[in-house]
Amino acid sequence: FISVDKARLSDGDEMLMGSQRYRFCLTGQEARLEHLVRNEVADSMALSPKGTLVGRDKSDQMAAFWDEFLDPKHAFIQLDRDHTWQNSNTKSLNGVWFRVNSLRLFRSCFFQIGDQRIGFRT
Repeated sequence: FISVDKARLSDGDEMLMGSQRYRFCLTGQEARLEHLVRNEVADSMALSPKGTLVGRDKSDQMAAFWDEFLDPKHAFIQLDRDHTWQNSNTKSLNGVWFRVNSLRLFRSCFFQIGDQRIGFRT
């Protein structure tokens, strides 16, 4: 997982927000955020193309948002002008982390392997 400020979302993308793992799912025109527990979907919610706030302030939408490591306004997911879904970190304390298969390290960045978060500095 790598820490990002903003990322394009594709069907099946996984991310860490707070202490929980989520997956973005796109079926036709419907986009959903799934809460994953041990690789199983524990809960899910529809995402609005105009934007959906993820955080403790929205704990009525998904029980996982009660997470103490999730900021009240942690991330914002929306469909942009280019009709691409985006997840933006809203300057949350723990950030938004995306699962990647490979990473080219070319400047200072943070990534996570298992439970270990690692800082890379050039």
